[in-house]
Amino acid sequence: MKASSLAVALILAVMLAVAVTFLVSSHSGYYDATNDGALTSCALNTTVNVEGSYSVSIPPSGFTVSLTIETPAPDMNATRAYINVASRADDAITLVRGFGLNYTSSFSLNPQYGSYGTFEGYKATYTMTIIVPLNQTLLGELLSGLVSIGVDSVSIGSYINPELSNEARLYALRMAVLDAYSKVSTIANALNETIVSVKVVNEQYYFTQPIPYLLEVASLAPTLPPPPQINPGPGSASASVTMIAVLCKG
Repeated sequence: MKASSLAVALILAVMLAVAVTFLVSSHSGYYDATNDGALTSCALNTTVNVEGSYSVSIPPSGFTVSLTIETPAPDMNATRAYINVASRADDAITLVRGFGLNYTSSFSLNPQYGSYGTFEGYKATYTMTIIVPLNQTLLGELLSGLVSIGVDSVSIGSYINPELSNEARLYALRMAVLDAYSKVSTIANALNETIVSVKVVNEQYYFTQPIPYLLEVASLAPTLPPPPQINPGPGSASASVTMIAVLCKG
C-alpha cells in the first residue's frame, strides 16, 4: 500500500511540475501568427493601445424632395379633414408618377386636443419623399407642379445611394484599421521591438447626412422668378478603431 501511495504521489508531482512549466512558458511568450503559430519567447513584452480613424466624402446621387400636405387647422368633421388633404395628395402622386420618379409616402388622421383635454377636431397629414436625379430642370418643374397643387411645405436634401454609402463605410473602416496599425508599427520601431500580435480591435462607424434646404412655398410661386440653383451636399462616412497590440523585445 505504501509503495502504491508513493507511486501515485510521484505521478501527481510530475504532473504538477509539467503544468507549472507550461504556465510559465505560456506567460513569457505569445503565439506569433506571422511565424506559423510558433511560440515566440519574449524576455520583455509591451502592450500598446492606439486609435485610428478615417473619413471619406460620399458624392450625392440626386435630390430628395420632401413635402407635407395638411389641414390648415383642426376640423370638427373628420371626413372634411380627410378630403382636404387626400385630394391634394392624389394630385401630388399623379404629378410625381408623371415624371417617373420614385417616392415613399404616409397618411395620418388624428384627433387634436387642447388645454384640459378639450377636443378641437381632426388633423390630416400627408408626407411624401421623392428621389430626383441630378437634373436642375426636372427639379424646377417638379417644384412648380407641387406649388400649383398647394403643398404646405417643401424641403430639399441630398440623396445618397445606399450602395455607395455601404462601400464608403467598408473603405473608411479598412483605412482606419491601417491608420491604427501604422501607429503600432511606428511605436514598435521607436522601441526597437517587434509586433507579435494584434489582440483586440474595436470599431465605430458614423454616417453624416447633409442638412436639407427648407424652402418657403411662397417663394416658389410660378409668378415669381425661379429659385436659385440648388447644389446638394455630399454625405460623410467616418470610422474609428481602437487597437490593442503586443510587442516583443529580446
